[in-house]
Amino acid sequence: MECARIGRFEEAEPLLARAIELAPGIEAPKYLALAEIQMELGRLGQTETLLRQALEIDDGNSRARTLLGQIEASQPPEHVGSGP
Repeated sequence: MECARIGRFEEAEPLLARAIELAPGIEAPKYLALAEIQMELGRLGQTETLLRQALEIDDGNSRARTLLGQIEASQPPEHVGSGP
């Protein structure tokens, strides 16, 4: 997604969200890309949810696992896995 690649996260976000809406559960990279945008925008709850969705599709996605680990490490234990 060109918008996200050049740092235009607010423009890329609705495009990726629409792509997921049109074909949910099909491609983990779309969930991962939207998760990275949400992370850049400071929306960690949404980021965590999207990363978990990406891992449901592709449980071997190392990037999603790495980002999820970073989020979990940055949150107090009672908030880990609580979603948005």
